[in-house]
Amino acid sequence: MKLRKLKEYSLWLEPSETDFKRINKAISNIQKETKSVVFKAHVTLLGGLYDKESCLKEKLSEFEKVKKIDIYFKKITSGKDKFKTVFLDCKKSKELQNINILSQKIFKTKKAFNPHMSIVYGNFKKEDKEKMLNEIESLGINYFSFEARSISLWKAFGTADKWKRLKKANLLSN
Repeated sequence: MKLRKLKEYSLWLEPSETDFKRINKAISNIQKETKSVVFKAHVTLLGGLYDKESCLKEKLSEFEKVKKIDIYFKKITSGKDKFKTVFLDCKKSKELQNINILSQKIFKTKKAFNPHMSIVYGNFKKEDKEKMLNEIESLGINYFSFEARSISLWKAFGTADKWKRLKKANLLSN
């Protein structure tokens, strides 16, 4: 599966280790079955960051005073964007919206916020997406939730299998 190459930085909300194992097990099986690129389970908090890497890393430390939050999903759906082929739509809780507002303030940007967790990246026919949606629904993934215990800065240069985490800020316990 060939995807366009990116050259940007992103902030991800990442699940706790326990939640990550549970979610990633289901997602990676679907990714392998569909021959999609395999990537880590996450919710993008803010994408399209283009500042110097050192400045971005420094700004990430401002999240260390933020409390961890729970992420809930409301439905599974598909889209036309290759990076939103099949995904779980997040409920826009007040906490999730507030952390996005803070991130936009810290990184001095204004971007639309459509929180989601991608499951499959790629360009698939409508009937293939429908099959994936049915399979995923049967696994109950659309009822997943997770506790976001960290925000990480990712270097999304090249294809998704080349992306790497640069720095992680742990969120405070409630």
